[in-house]
Amino acid sequence: MKKPLKMKTKNKYFDKVYAFFEGEMNESEKLAFEKELNQNSELKKEFELQKSLNQFLNDKDLLSYHKTLENIEHEIEQQAQGGGKKKTSKLILYAAAAVILILVASIIVSQLYVKKMTNDELFAQYYKFTYSGELSRSGNDNISTLSEGLIQYDLHHYDNAIIILEKVLLEDTENIKAKFYLSMAYIETGKFDKAIQNLESISGKKNHILIDKIKWYLALSYIKVENNQEAIKAFEELASSSYYCNSKAKEILEKLK
Repeated sequence: MKKPLKMKTKNKYFDKVYAFFEGEMNESEKLAFEKELNQNSELKKEFELQKSLNQFLNDKDLLSYHKTLENIEHEIEQQAQGGGKKKTSKLILYAAAAVILILVASIIVSQLYVKKMTNDELFAQYYKFTYSGELSRSGNDNISTLSEGLIQYDLHHYDNAIIILEKVLLEDTENIKAKFYLSMAYIETGKFDKAIQNLESISGKKNHILIDKIKWYLALSYIKVENNQEAIKAFEELASSSYYCNSKAKEILEKLK
């Protein structure tokens, strides 16, 4: 039985499943793998995918294409040596047809392996924590309430940051910086509806220094709550803009549509 084809992948379970099919696991590793397989749905998906791919690669028709090509190549060599130019030309055509069939089969294999990413997977791939930089700027004890909130955020003390930044916004409802990093703290604590509400309220501030980040994280938040319609609109705007994230927006659009 042919071994599964090893391809570049971002699935974290690929190597583990591949090792199983390759026979690279010892008995205790196999037992642990089989136990996890019954409990881990993501691992199960990767297992079934590689199993299907393995079966496809062992398909008799596909193997026959390879065998046919080998036979044709052998005949071409013999005809060339015997001076049979006319027959050789026909064989070359047959060889070309066999090559095309194999290329088509290869494309099918590659498409079989590409699976649509879930919204959670898309979010995880493109989301990255963004520091406010307040820690490096604060150098004395007399810091503002906003600075204190941003420092707590940079230290990943999100609950503290939320309390302080919400207090800032009670006194200054138009503080865009406080609203943005409060939204980021909401994202980090899984409060996506609140994050979206805040980010939407400041996404029209076109000339603000944080506007590209505001729009980027708003679009990502739409993905997380599976509002793909709004996500696509947001990423289309980013893709056609001069913002730093326009190329990534184009990548995500290809995966969303």
